[in-house]
Amino acid sequence: MYSAATAFLGFRPNSGEGKVMGLAPYGRDSFAAAFDRILTLRPEGGIALDTSLLDYHLARAGSFSAATRRTFGEPRVAESAIARRDEDLACSVQAALERAALHIAGHLHRETGLDALCLAGGVALNATMNRRLLECSPFRRVFVQPAAGDPGTALGAALCASPASEPREPARMAHAFWGPAATEDEIASVFRQRDLEATRPDDISAAVASLLARGLVVGWFQGRMEWGPRALGARSILADPRRAEMKDILNNRVKHREAFRPFAPAVLAEAAEEYFVPPTESEFMTQVVPVKSQAQAQIPAGVHVDGTARLQTVRREVNPRSTRSSSTSAGSPACLWSSTHRSTSGGSRSCAVRGGRHLLPQHGHGRPGDRRLPLGQAARGRPLRATPVPDARRNRTYGRFRGLGGELPRPARAARSGDRGVVGR
Repeated sequence: MYSAATAFLGFRPNSGEGKVMGLAPYGRDSFAAAFDRILTLRPEGGIALDTSLLDYHLARAGSFSAATRRTFGEPRVAESAIARRDEDLACSVQAALERAALHIAGHLHRETGLDALCLAGGVALNATMNRRLLECSPFRRVFVQPAAGDPGTALGAALCASPASEPREPARMAHAFWGPAATEDEIASVFRQRDLEATRPDDISAAVASLLARGLVVGWFQGRMEWGPRALGARSILADPRRAEMKDILNNRVKHREAFRPFAPAVLAEAAEEYFVPPTESEFMTQVVPVKSQAQAQIPAGVHVDGTARLQTVRREVNPRSTRSSSTSAGSPACLWSSTHRSTSGGSRSCAVRGGRHLLPQHGHGRPGDRRLPLGQAARGRPLRATPVPDARRNRTYGRFRGLGGELPRPARAARSGDRGVVGR
């Protein structure tokens, strides 16, 4: 149902559902009656779908029945302007999803009597639904592992393949940094290919915090990549959430995506209660939470149109460098984090953005005497361009990290042509 509605709204099914979730708060539940016909709640947690109105398999092929068109109008053309009808349809399908989830959760609780719910599957990445489950279902705890979609089957396969004789004591999943890392030689090779100069500051976290405080956008690369679709501080774009204009800057000039889409704030776990109500932990960015009214003015770029945020709480012991970089930015314990990839017709790919002035990977290679082009001399004033990174260098290319120097408003001095990128040890 949700994927079919995603296709009707002009987004790619099995990929653009997050866009529908982000669009939903802009609309009204004006198609509630239609979704009451599409979705029927049955006893014992069962559900039934009327596919004559919304058929997933037809929608994937871009085909919609006459009944669908009579009910919702003509499907939105991809990349066209978002209309009020589109916002309302997104709101209604989100409400229907939440209704179904609460129905199933209620049955599970009656059957088990447990107070903790663990979710997997692509729909479990719907952070708004997860919050509703926590607020309105009988379950007191809801856990969603970070690779809840198809990649998460690797976790189940590993568990299935492990010998039954081995003890299987439950263990807390403290982080999602299980992906590939880059070696110093690989980093140095990328720098040579792109003819870039890099330096190593004594304190990489302080250097990044200073750039964030000046209004720069920073690319952050450290250690092993996150497992799952969320950027959790290993392959992330960092920005200052206190600047209201930062959401539009990131959407339009860095991510090259729809203007309505929100960005997630990462907040130190111990500071979450200052910003969110009720205080909660969401280590893998799998919950949407209300932002306290007084805090909304403090982090406007991280607050969605309905006063919520898709929160990530970060523990210092799990990600010490990232937390220090963001939390020392003018004393704020919050930072915007977004992924360093974009969607293309062929799927999600890492990308480089040309025209930046600061290079800030967590590891790198470069010596003061190297004859490399200072990043401050790069394409001043030219429009930013996103360039796909060849698959052989995917997730390893440090050249994609950037700041937008002289083109962003900031309280401190502008980036100058002699400024150089910095690389942390």
